[in-house]
Amino acid sequence: MSLSEKLSKLRLGVNYKVVQGTKSKIRTQFKKIVVPKTSKNVIIDIDGTLIDTNLSLELLKTKIGEEQAEKKYAEFKSMVVKKGISPDVMLLKAHEYIRSLNPSVNLKDYEITLSRVLREGKVNQEVLESIQYLKRIGKNVVLVTKSSEVFAKSLAKQFGLSAGLGAEEAFGVTGNLVGLKSIVAEKNTAKGKVKLKSKLQRIKEWCKINNQPFSKRSTVVLSDSIFDAAVLRKAGLGVLYISKNSGSEQKKAEEWKLRDYAVKQRAKKRTINELKRVLRYPQLALKNPRFARTGTTLRHRK
Repeated sequence: MSLSEKLSKLRLGVNYKVVQGTKSKIRTQFKKIVVPKTSKNVIIDIDGTLIDTNLSLELLKTKIGEEQAEKKYAEFKSMVVKKGISPDVMLLKAHEYIRSLNPSVNLKDYEITLSRVLREGKVNQEVLESIQYLKRIGKNVVLVTKSSEVFAKSLAKQFGLSAGLGAEEAFGVTGNLVGLKSIVAEKNTAKGKVKLKSKLQRIKEWCKINNQPFSKRSTVVLSDSIFDAAVLRKAGLGVLYISKNSGSEQKKAEEWKLRDYAVKQRAKKRTINELKRVLRYPQLALKNPRFARTGTTLRHRK
């Protein structure tokens, strides 16, 4: 399946209507948006945005070695591209495979994996410094991943952020992975005993539990994934992060403007400042891209 065909099958708009056809038809889904004047909730995707890798892949490297892990990861990705299996089913199969490993995955494996990822410098410092700044000035900064919630919570705690959300897993008394309660998926449904919850649903649940108001007018989402578009655009303003390592999907999304705003990784300080402005003052940044890039119109604003 070509990239254009994959993009034409993006689930966009209400009720996950499948849009078939040209890029102009896809782009019409992005015309009517609610732009927050200032943000209250800042939602950050982990895999590929905050972390320049996929944490599930890194966990597999810890358990079965780099070569085997890369091969297995490519096999799972091909299920969607070549076999037409839905991303949600692919995610379930990936989690099932991780649970089936012998010896079992243990909480210690998560700790080893995350320590290695941080040690190898796979954190995008531009994103990290930007969101730590937002947290310091009172924003709710929530990390979200389709990988394990253990990773998300650990990163949120280590970086001083509000929360981390991801696949909810069950562990035995010895710390071994024994089950799966829910995964972060495209839409809300269930497969057997496993609940599939969209990123939007997980964000709303967190806001409710923590007595935080949720509104599209106060929520901004930063992600490198255009395939999160349907869910994330319902959560609030969608900002696409295009790193130096981004692939053809992100570049095509920028070309077709399948986002509300895009931040390209440039020199470190410039990227940090642009991210700060866009995530803090999204309405102003969208109306005046020059402000987002240079900050020249930011005067007497709180």
